[in-house]
Amino acid sequence: MFKKAILFIILLVVAWGILSFSKDRSLYVKSVKITPVNVDEVGFDFLSKMQGQWLGINSVAGYNFNWFSFDYRPISESHLHGIFEGGSMGNLLTSYFIADFKGQKTIMARNGGLLNGIYRTSYFVMDSLSVNKNDSYYRLIDAVGGKQTMYMELRFKKDSLYWNSYTSNLGSKLNTKRHMTFKGVKNNDSLALKAASKFDFPKNKVGYSFPNGFDNSYLYMKKSATFLAQGKTNNVYSLSIEASDPITISDYPHIASLSVHLNKSYKTKKKQVLLNVSTKPFTDEKGKLLSNLDNYNSNVLFPILINNERSFEFTYVHPGDYYVTAIVDMDNSYSITKGDYTHASKLITVVPSVKNEIIINNIDKVNELNIVTDIKESSTTEIFDDTEIGHIDVPVIDRIVYYNDEVKTILNNNCITCHSGPSPSYGLDLTAYKRVKKAIIKKELIRRVNNKQIPMPPSGLMTLEERLIIFKWVKDGMPIE
Repeated sequence: MFKKAILFIILLVVAWGILSFSKDRSLYVKSVKITPVNVDEVGFDFLSKMQGQWLGINSVAGYNFNWFSFDYRPISESHLHGIFEGGSMGNLLTSYFIADFKGQKTIMARNGGLLNGIYRTSYFVMDSLSVNKNDSYYRLIDAVGGKQTMYMELRFKKDSLYWNSYTSNLGSKLNTKRHMTFKGVKNNDSLALKAASKFDFPKNKVGYSFPNGFDNSYLYMKKSATFLAQGKTNNVYSLSIEASDPITISDYPHIASLSVHLNKSYKTKKKQVLLNVSTKPFTDEKGKLLSNLDNYNSNVLFPILINNERSFEFTYVHPGDYYVTAIVDMDNSYSITKGDYTHASKLITVVPSVKNEIIINNIDKVNELNIVTDIKESSTTEIFDDTEIGHIDVPVIDRIVYYNDEVKTILNNNCITCHSGPSPSYGLDLTAYKRVKKAIIKKELIRRVNNKQIPMPPSGLMTLEERLIIFKWVKDGMPIE
């Protein structure tokens, strides 16, 4: 049950707490005046900066994940789109586009998706920015309730992205609260640049128009530009109409869908599946997992299928050539580990306006590797404090970490002054491998070194890179050398 709770939180990554909205629609913030950024003067460069595959770490609702990916590509001359497929319970997308909002040409965002039969989309307007040579900041606020209801802020520094989201549960609470912090680096922009060339993106041209803004007579909450409907299934087509959403999936240009069907054996039929859509294969022609971590970092869609599901439909998919790999998660670890079942990665070309389908057979190769880049449930998933907003380049630790090579040096430089000798502080000796491993397992050492309120060492937290190296070492199984 605990593992399923973790998965549910993952699915809330950018859903911004919509399941806790108040049913009392009289609860909302005071009316606000929204002054959009004039994209003819400033802000147009945001679209170019946002495109690409971002690979990094994500902190959501108090939980932290050491691997996460967002893939943003143009789907028209002035529209940028990306989606996170969570799997059985739902997905979530965010798009950015040039729009006419109450007579002002500006940048808007459409954020939403499906979660356990709840369809939700919310609209945002760019109202603030600060741009210089090496550091650019952009803010988009709820198109009706403004910053008091919801907003997102995105900062670009060199090749790094810092993305925070804040919510007040669609205006039902007086104050907004941070829900998500994503810190990532641009891992690959070749797919985005290819799409940009196709559409001559970006052009400063209006894609959607909201000349009168949003009429609160058809909004779900009076002070949020949000459209919501609930059904028994995650049918994005029918629910979008029921929600009176002014932009639906049918209005999106140059996207596709992909249906995946799995033929599972008696041994695997009740097990959950890690379904991966990537630009590089995960396995060879015999179904053996490859050891090159770059292949796994090419993942653009990575849902998890539970409840004995044998079919899954991806929506809002970028057209292109993909490898589809299903990993039967035999130990329910939410990561690729020894004993999981695999198959030969299958290549498919996904195109718009047709029924793209793929059938995966022979998921019968027993995996012999532990692949550490995927999301994994752990009691030590705390990477950085949720209030930490550092404007530093975010390291991506995609190598196997060993105690003797890296961890020992970090601890020697930061910890053993106090935690060594005949009377170590708090009885915690961190000078030997076995003692460090025991401290990780029994004394919550990972959580301790990430505690910003009571930092350890007392002079201040270790660097984010040092803490990520230690966290990665734990996920690798704490190998000594």
